[in-house]
Amino acid sequence: MISQADVIAYVLADLVLILVAARMLGRAASALRQPRVAGEIAAGILIGPTLLGGHVGTDSTEGAGLVDRLYPAEAFAFLSLIGQIGLVLYMFLVGIALDRRALRRRKRQIGVVATATGVAPIALGFAAAPLFDSSAWRPLGVGDLTFSLFLAAGLAATALPVLARLLQEKGLVATPVGVITVGVAGLVTVIAFLLVAAGSASATGGGVVVDVVLRLGLAVSFTLLLLLIVRPVLGWVLGSIDAERNIGSILSLLVILALASGLVADRIGVTALIGGLLLGLVVPLTPGLVERVEARLHDVVVLVFLPVFFAVSGLVTDLRVLDFGMAPGLLLFFVLLVAAKWLPAYLAGRATGLAGAEAHAVGVLVTCGGVLALVVGLTGLELGVLTSELQVTFVLGALVTLVLAGPLVDRLLAAPAVPAEAMREPGSVAPQD
Repeated sequence: MISQADVIAYVLADLVLILVAARMLGRAASALRQPRVAGEIAAGILIGPTLLGGHVGTDSTEGAGLVDRLYPAEAFAFLSLIGQIGLVLYMFLVGIALDRRALRRRKRQIGVVATATGVAPIALGFAAAPLFDSSAWRPLGVGDLTFSLFLAAGLAATALPVLARLLQEKGLVATPVGVITVGVAGLVTVIAFLLVAAGSASATGGGVVVDVVLRLGLAVSFTLLLLLIVRPVLGWVLGSIDAERNIGSILSLLVILALASGLVADRIGVTALIGGLLLGLVVPLTPGLVERVEARLHDVVVLVFLPVFFAVSGLVTDLRVLDFGMAPGLLLFFVLLVAAKWLPAYLAGRATGLAGAEAHAVGVLVTCGGVLALVVGLTGLELGVLTSELQVTFVLGALVTLVLAGPLVDRLLAAPAVPAEAMREPGSVAPQD
């Protein structure tokens, strides 16, 4: 326990450590032709318990060791909040930069691929749950339904913020692969968090079906509210003022709305980042607005806030819990990831008209679990539904699929064609040094 007066000092010191590590590992990842985000996630792991020992304190456990002295629980809570705010704002930037006409033109493909990559993890999660029925993976006393729901959520988790960053780094956000991937990842993310909500309800004795139906109904209602009320009102407001002379006021309004949208999505239970993405998608694209908003907001979000989020996610991961006896379980989980995401996405993409390389690229990308797999694993760990070993397996699955995604996509799309949509290339696509 540290005094309230010392919290700010710890937060500032931790931010310096995190940003330096993220910058160094991000550059190293780029030098190895890997996405910078892979280095930023690895930075969090390397400055965490895996190398330093101990563990970070949470709401349910006390911290211990060197990691707890570097990141005491009170300071870590602030770091987590900074990362979450940055994630909401980043997804807002992704949403506002996407061409809605391109999304509408690809809505059938997005719907079919999202359905395939949403249903398959659920089916495989329930089918494979008995294969993980040992004390190394499943805590004693956890029911079949609860465990299966969390395993399915771990397989379904798709790295929406990580994929958005990866697509921007590679200049693919303006291609059919980019449009479909972001659309599919957004929908599958909602499915994954509905599974988490159902698993949490099952773990705490609540009604699974009632909880999922309620959250889904609230999510649909919130989306309609944004489309039918917020969008027209925003259109009237933005159309009645000079965007060039009042960009500060406009930016303040949009940031407030993005954070409020993230709050509502978080309370509904479909994660705050979906709220930021939805708000960005309903902002009317008045001339010059996107460029001005990105010019003011993009760099600070990408260079400061996002690395904090990725690093904080890595700080709660301890790879020391793994041993060689767990290799079969790890291999099985990786096979399940491919079978649950890559294969269904490829088949659905081909069925809806994508070329073979494009369909494979979408499959590779949506297979990435990213930090959302970490969130699912941590939720299950805190509820006592998953063991530390399975939580870390989720992390390794996310990292391995992310590391493989960059080279595989480069190979599959060695010479990407200009998309028929002529989708607008946002100013934020250039990778940062």
